[in-house]
Amino acid sequence: MRIINPVVPLALVLAAAGIGWITPPPAVLGTQASASPAAQPARPHPPARPAPRPKGRPFTVCRQDEALPDGAYEINNNNFAGMRECLTGTRGTPDFRVSVSGASSNSPGSDAYPDLFAGCSWNVCSPRSRLPGKVGALGSLKSTLSTAENADGIWGAGYDMFFDQRPIRDGQAQVESMIWLNSRNAYDPAGMGWPVVRLDGALWWAMSWETSNGHQHWRYVQFRKVDPATRVSDLQLGPFMDYLESRGWITPAWYLLNIEAGFEIWKGGTGLAVTNFSLNP
Repeated sequence: MRIINPVVPLALVLAAAGIGWITPPPAVLGTQASASPAAQPARPHPPARPAPRPKGRPFTVCRQDEALPDGAYEINNNNFAGMRECLTGTRGTPDFRVSVSGASSNSPGSDAYPDLFAGCSWNVCSPRSRLPGKVGALGSLKSTLSTAENADGIWGAGYDMFFDQRPIRDGQAQVESMIWLNSRNAYDPAGMGWPVVRLDGALWWAMSWETSNGHQHWRYVQFRKVDPATRVSDLQLGPFMDYLESRGWITPAWYLLNIEAGFEIWKGGTGLAVTNFSLNP
């Protein structure tokens, strides 16, 4: 099923949302908008990395962009707006909880994306990862993600993937693709003209636009699950990459740099948690 794409005036979107904020109304596929939900300032320095800690021990990370190796993944306190944020969890288990969130954005841009990831991001690489890896060799990738979402505020929950023509380990990627499983108080794509696509047996709204953080520009693609979920099991990521290829945004020769699982937060968010995450093979 495919829906025609009208351009939605911002005033109508704000009125429909009733909350006085919104991400920029996405235009028709292939056109440009001024920002994206995931637009964030460029980070000139890699995140701080604390010394490794024993497995099974609790951890707390509160420093801005603090990264913590945790088994096969990295915990990333990605609070790029500089608002106070703390993540807690247990070493050696693929989970974390947002124990403190000072996110309070009233603008289209979010304040934070706390996550755990596989691959390389801003000069931090997770242990034993296949990423960066060529897209053409990663068609069998699948992931399981479970979340707890007892949190007020404005946020989206799911995945973030970054692609580039080069296997870079630092810097802004050329293409970003988010897969939102669920959200709270975020704009509703229903009636906004987003096309609907079937990927891995489920329906997703799909939209893309060019975005910027004020210094760099890149292609942003967002998938939103038509039937929201707090958990997916063995989600096949290949079909999402195939969709990007079909639109000409990436090719099999491009590199998938990383896959992140977490929460795009504009406001609130304390209590959000990833309870399980895995990426195979």
